[in-house]
Amino acid sequence: GGYTLRNVPRCWTYETAVAMGEPVKDNMPFNDYYEYFGPDYSLHLPVSNMENLNSKEYLNRTKEQLIDILREVEPVPGTQIQTGQ
Repeated sequence: GGYTLRNVPRCWTYETAVAMGEPVKDNMPFNDYYEYFGPDYSLHLPVSNMENLNSKEYLNRTKEQLIDILREVEPVPGTQIQTGQ
């Protein structure tokens, strides 16, 4: 859950900043997608104490379904990441 048009951009913004080793400010500068971060227009959301209603059985079943699907995906050649070093 939580995959909303408002939460996904926040997640990717934060994860990209972490991956790049860059600090990220909480307040959002105005941009073409500013409205997606409303109503508070900040990167981080308040912590929620929402109860996780996913049972272990449900999570295990979902994981197995995903693994079965991935078994059918044909592997493709990879490319080495160039770090510039």
